[in-house]
Amino acid sequence: MKARRLPHRLVVAMIGFLLLVGCGSHQPASAQEAGMSWEYIALGDSIPAGYGAGQSYVNYYAGYIEADLGVTVNVHNWSIPGQTTQQLLRSLQDNPVLRDAIRDAEVITIWTGWNDIALLIGQGSESTCGGEEAPDMDCVREGVRVLEADIDALLDEILSLRSTDDALIRIADNCNPFVGRWKNAGVYQQFKRPVFEDWSEAIDRIASAHNVAVVHTYTALNGEDGDDEIAARYLWNDGIHFSPEGHVLIADLHRALGYDTDP
Repeated sequence: MKARRLPHRLVVAMIGFLLLVGCGSHQPASAQEAGMSWEYIALGDSIPAGYGAGQSYVNYYAGYIEADLGVTVNVHNWSIPGQTTQQLLRSLQDNPVLRDAIRDAEVITIWTGWNDIALLIGQGSESTCGGEEAPDMDCVREGVRVLEADIDALLDEILSLRSTDDALIRIADNCNPFVGRWKNAGVYQQFKRPVFEDWSEAIDRIASAHNVAVVHTYTALNGEDGDDEIAARYLWNDGIHFSPEGHVLIADLHRALGYDTDP
């Protein structure tokens, strides 16, 4: 990974400077006048849904936007625990209410992929690729390629409804909560590249091709090389979902991108 690590202690220090350079003429039109209202659509799985924490980074990020830009933010959280990227894509294609909501949005955030990975390698009793003890790595690699194609199609679908000129569109490259588990099981080096880094790096390529900004949670929480376990204070007691402090950090990373629609 080429992106620099963003430790939590630096994120807050960066915010003031980045907001100054990010709040320019490329904000969505409704941000140009204080007192206007923004519609915020959050898409994804149990992380943006706030599983275990009550509220998620979505709520904190909405509060930052209100404080920084003086707009009222109406949050519409379409995130569903357990939802895969393909299921989210189908919802975007088939749900007219969601499609209309996307067309009217000034902010769209996306967090997706963990459930796809869990199904591939068997976090629990089910696995499409043999599980952690005897994984079929060719199956894993093909599953990750499908995930990458679904993310590409997901951004295509969103951008068919809402331009990056008119909305802040942010997608997260998911951090890895399984580092410690994989190291203890002796599969970390086997899994690191094909299971996580290939698709994390693909998000950068796909987002760049669509002119969509990436929130780099992977290097922020797993270190510059991706080898660090996520600090316990950022995780809920299941070791996978975020604690309130973790959600605040994810919101900080979103905020640090500023409010320029052109990444």
